Amino acid sequence: MVPRTDDERRMTEPVPLLGSLCSGIGGLDLAVEHAYGTRLAWTSDPDPAAAAVLAARLHTPNLGDITQVDWTRVPRVHVVTCGAPCQPFSVAGKRKGTDDPRYLWPHVTEALRHLVPDLFVMEQVPGYITLGLQHALDDLAALGFDDIRWGVVAASDAGCCHQRKRLFLAAAHPQGLRRGAAADPPLPLPARRAPREVAGGGGRRDRRCTHQQAAAPAAHPHGLRRQQGIPWPPLLQRPRAVVAGRRHQAAAHPARERHRHTGPTGDTRVPAAAVPGRAPHRGHGPDWREYTGAVRRWEAVLGRPAPHPADEHRRLRPEFVEWLQAFPDGYTDLPGLTRATRLRLLGGSVNPIQGALALRLLHHLSL
Repeated sequence: MVPRTDDERRMTEPVPLLGSLCSGIGGLDLAVEHAYGTRLAWTSDPDPAAAAVLAARLHTPNLGDITQVDWTRVPRVHVVTCGAPCQPFSVAGKRKGTDDPRYLWPHVTEALRHLVPDLFVMEQVPGYITLGLQHALDDLAALGFDDIRWGVVAASDAGCCHQRKRLFLAAAHPQGLRRGAAADPPLPLPARRAPREVAGGGGRRDRRCTHQQAAAPAAHPHGLRRQQGIPWPPLLQRPRAVVAGRRHQAAAHPARERHRHTGPTGDTRVPAAAVPGRAPHRGHGPDWREYTGAVRRWEAVLGRPAPHPADEHRRLRPEFVEWLQAFPDGYTDLPGLTRATRLRLLGGSVNPIQGALALRLLHHLSL
């Protein structure tokens, strides 16, 4: 019998199923689908506006409030995502952390205890590092996740014209469904490896270390500048982003010179060419001024021009935020959703391109 090629094997393997906790409008789910070739099986969000967007755009069952779900009756999936509310950890809020009533991590762990997915993916604001990350690392280790990777990735790392840094975490479980990857996915699901302890250590944190982390302590939220055994590209180790091994300045900022975008970087992963057919500013349309280089870069990444940022009343347009967040035009434009509601949903969403880049970086840490 002639051995099957990799492509033939992938064509016959089932597509990994994806379940979504605290889904929002599905930005993180779109990122995981792009990175791993998954198929969304169910979502969960009790917000009526978010639920309307999920129903209209992703067409999957919505389990609603995760605090009320009986997880023993929910079908298991290969990948579980979580975009839990960020208000307890955001610098824009009171930062009550685990004391905030919107802190949902205990309910997330309850879901993971029953679902036992191959891979768990979470997104949060960077403020989570000092207020909740250690609880998550400890609980995931207790649940049996033996390969836990996390780091901060900015939207500008993916070519976006703003920074909007976000924490991404990916954790693999050795006893998940393990039914293989999707047909011709961009990335396979991470391979599981037996954990290796650090020499001289024996605590829980040591047991979370994998072979690439064995020379250094596991990632620790209170030691952000410590060597964490993270190879190229660093996610959290340097003050400036590295994309394809080339340093570049962050998104344009008119008030601080060190953040001003300097134009095309020459990096092939961040196209700098203008959108075909797009004429330069000639007195019509928005004049981006200091932001021109950054806006043109994001236009090239998305392949579509930037919409005007303001309406006739000089208010921020949801269409512009959809463009910033890499959602399709009109993604949140549904009957009954006001401008303010659409902006709220988009403001709390995950940029799918940023999320897919973060997963690729975290995936490379496991190779």
